[in-house]
Amino acid sequence: MPLWRRKLPGTVRALTATRDAVYASTFGGGFLRLATGPSAGRTEWHAAGAPTVTDALVRAGGVVAGAGPDGVAAYAAADGAERWRATSDRSAPASPSVAAGDTLYAGVGDSLRAYALGGGVGVGPYRVDTQRWRLDLPVRGAAVADGALVVTSDDVADAPGVVVLE
Repeated sequence: MPLWRRKLPGTVRALTATRDAVYASTFGGGFLRLATGPSAGRTEWHAAGAPTVTDALVRAGGVVAGAGPDGVAAYAAADGAERWRATSDRSAPASPSVAAGDTLYAGVGDSLRAYALGGGVGVGPYRVDTQRWRLDLPVRGAAVADGALVVTSDDVADAPGVVVLE
C-alpha cells in the first residue's frame, strides 16, 4: 500500500530524496520539490524550465543538479531558483551524475567533466568557470568512494574498464 501518490507534469527520469523532500526531474516538465511528512506530495516548488536530467539527480551543496541531453544544470534546493547551467550538444549522451565535496561529476558526450556545485563565479545563473576540468573518456557510470572518483567506461585503452581518480 503506497504512503502517497502524486501525478507530475511529465515522465519522471530521475529522483533523489532527503528526509524533508523528494526531488524529481521530469521529461518536459522540469524539476519539482515535493514535501514529505504531514504535507507529503505537495509541490513546494516547480522549476518548469529546468532541463531533463537522465538517470541520477544529485542533492548536494545546497543544490539539486544533474546531466541530461540538454547539458548540466543546478537549481537551489530550497527554492528552485536556477543556479547555473552548462549546455552541450543535444546528441551528446549524458551519464548519471555524482557529487563529492563541492564538485559535480558527469559524463557528457565523450568526456568526464567536473563542475563547481556553486556554479563558479558570477551572479545568478550568469556564471563563468562552472566547468573545472574535462577528461576525454566516455563515461557509463560513476561513484565516489574513499575520496576517489570511480568511473566505468567502454573505452579504457580500447576496452571496457574502470578508471579511478583522486
